[in-house]
Amino acid sequence: MTELPYFKFHPEQWLAGDISYTPFDIQGAFATTMAHYWANQCVMTYGKLLLRLGSKENLIKKMIEYDLIIKNDDQISIKFLDEQYNERIEQHNKNIENGRLGGLKSSGNKAKLKSFQAGVKQGSSRGQATLKQGLSNTQALRKDKKRKDNIKEDNKRKDNKRKEKIKKMTDEQKENYIRGMTKEAIEREFSPEEIEMLYS
Repeated sequence: MTELPYFKFHPEQWLAGDISYTPFDIQGAFATTMAHYWANQCVMTYGKLLLRLGSKENLIKKMIEYDLIIKNDDQISIKFLDEQYNERIEQHNKNIENGRLGGLKSSGNKAKLKSFQAGVKQGSSRGQATLKQGLSNTQALRKDKKRKDNIKEDNKRKDNKRKEKIKKMTDEQKENYIRGMTKEAIEREFSPEEIEMLYS
């Protein structure tokens, strides 16, 4: 599925909703969170969100407290964006079916067309369900692999960049960099090697 570059956003719902009663730093953090969440196909870990918000764990806790985001284990979710994303996947699958049917009609292959139409008439026939499931599983596996590869590469780049940054820091800069972070936040954000570099 081609990635959607946008999600539905209704200013009147934002202005009239509970979000408008939160402090501006929470509103800004939530807007940033929504953008990153959507850009990553509605998949985001707590650690990645912490990186995106500049290690401001207090903002994440406030967004959870205000029910703007949901934390399940290490995963973050935003309900209304998940709903929009699932709608787009369903529409995409319908478009694939319609395209396949149109292709069969124009190809003149009557045997395949009849077989496909027979499956459609039966609702979720075995043939159509198998075809659809096979396509969905393949697409899901490819998408998941691509997502994992992207995350791995992204993390590698960030780790290398951060290690270089830490190497160049003075002791005072290192102390300022981690000031205000809890031990858990430091362990979540930095690798053991980076922690050793920060405290050396």
